[in-house]
Amino acid sequence: MSDKTIKVSKNGPLIVKNIDNLIDGNGNSLEISDTMVLCRCGKSKMKPFCDGSHNEGFDDKKAENRCRDSVDVYKGERITVYDNRGVCSHHRYCVEKLPFVFRRGERKWIHPNEAEPDEIIKICEMCPSGALSYGFEDQKRINRGVSEEDKITIAEEKIHGENGPYEVNGAIELNIDDGEMPESEKHYTLCRCGKSKNKPFCDGTHLKHK
Repeated sequence: MSDKTIKVSKNGPLIVKNIDNLIDGNGNSLEISDTMVLCRCGKSKMKPFCDGSHNEGFDDKKAENRCRDSVDVYKGERITVYDNRGVCSHHRYCVEKLPFVFRRGERKWIHPNEAEPDEIIKICEMCPSGALSYGFEDQKRINRGVSEEDKITIAEEKIHGENGPYEVNGAIELNIDDGEMPESEKHYTLCRCGKSKNKPFCDGTHLKHK
């Protein structure tokens, strides 16, 4: 069990303990303490820190019409790609860097045979939410982030606006009362705008409210 933890409080903030690095949306390191209380309702005037605004009626219930939290499998000749749309934070690394593989707008949108496996692996490991992962016939599914450093980074402001998600990397344990787990324990994204349909995870809704 890691001593670095994020506790999701019911209808309230994130209680973060023993984190070494907290980075804002412009790449600047923020002052930290052993225990921090981070906003996830999107209304705090002290962002990213909580100021109690969630008490005005923040509800973290998952929406019935959310994109379901399930994994789709796209099997290629040399590599298989796995995708969970329900936890995607829509950073768009995939569709911008490998558009022939990740074809935005198509129902079956991932085409693993259209690039070298090494290129696809790189994109999957860049995925901040863990929505994308990969595997081979002789191995289990691999869901590994681009960085093993233990840190919480607020998503890049110039791409995601002022309410982009928390991007969590490394051995930071996520604790949710109902036992729900992130798609990858080593990298995941948590909603910060308060409007995700799949709280506490980001689903890209913040991009509609930039």
